[in-house]
Amino acid sequence: MSPVAAVDARSLERPGIGFYAVTRAIVNELSADGWQLVLVSDKAEGARSLARDYPAAEVVWLKKTTWLWWEQVQVSRLLAGRRPDLWVAPANYGVPLFRPRATKSLLVVHDLIPLLYPRTYLASRLPWAVMYITSLGISLFSADLVTAVSDSSARDVQRFSRRVAEVAHPPVPERLTEVPPSPLAGRRFVVFNGGFDSRKNVPQLLDAFAMFRQSPEGAECLLVMMGDRAELARSMLAERGLDSASVVTGYVDEEKKWAWLANACAIAYPSSYEGFGIVAAEAFAAGVPLVSGTGGALAYVAGSAAIFVDPARPGSIAEGLRKACDPAVREKAVEAGYRQLESLRLRSGGWAALARSLVRAELCEALPDAARAETVRG
Repeated sequence: MSPVAAVDARSLERPGIGFYAVTRAIVNELSADGWQLVLVSDKAEGARSLARDYPAAEVVWLKKTTWLWWEQVQVSRLLAGRRPDLWVAPANYGVPLFRPRATKSLLVVHDLIPLLYPRTYLASRLPWAVMYITSLGISLFSADLVTAVSDSSARDVQRFSRRVAEVAHPPVPERLTEVPPSPLAGRRFVVFNGGFDSRKNVPQLLDAFAMFRQSPEGAECLLVMMGDRAELARSMLAERGLDSASVVTGYVDEEKKWAWLANACAIAYPSSYEGFGIVAAEAFAAGVPLVSGTGGALAYVAGSAAIFVDPARPGSIAEGLRKACDPAVREKAVEAGYRQLESLRLRSGGWAALARSLVRAELCEALPDAARAETVRG
């Protein structure tokens, strides 16, 4: 009988975020490797979606309660009753302290940003901060194997918990072989797809874009803002008189996203800190220059392929956008991006192999030969 892996699948209800991409990759790898899957949701609607999208898996709905009660009591009871061989917590926390001895646990840490910026993320939300610290502490203490999405996040894990984390990059996209038609035919534009968290430096980016528009390189160029919080984006643009110089798309599907990315003059990503920074890899796959900060994993993920800027200084971001318009700089950045993309893909995924390392040898014998079952990374 094949081993059984239960997975916290709540992130599969939130496409477009890093948690979703990693959770989906783990589920797909384990499925391809011959594991029986139990996908756990906290919403009835989410459970129905999982059952539709993953018909070969068993889906369990544990009604949503409070954060800690759900993962430390409800999940603990589920594991005690089902006794799977593996529990996967793919989104920073969620490993129950009490579980059957035979049930191993794998924790994926994307980042420890709240601990790195406590005044921003913890001090203003004390109830949330207590739950976060408690949940994270239990997970790091009790997980049988801790993985991190980058060397930077692995160093943070060791710094705060003294745990040594294995590194497995998130799914890294393949290089586009064809450029889809531009959504704004005949218009030049810069794309921002980084979210509105304070560390993303959106106000600085908007001020920088206003400066960029005053330069010969930026004249008539538009700023395309993708992702959630469309009304906030429009409000911030209006405050700076950028209404007519911008496009707010809201969430878009994958096909439309790549059409925007591949036809951009540049991808702007002035983040102060990232656990990985999949936007950088997407820029490389699209063959577009990346204007980026260096915090966290960004310096490693972007390598020598990005145009690095100081994300706290609008003038620096504006200069980076101007450089991205230089044909010679652009050509060099795009070619370097392709090389960097392939380097990142070499360390992308590998969770099925990590899962095998946790379960008993006799259970692994029920799985297909690893050489045949290995999932293509990325």
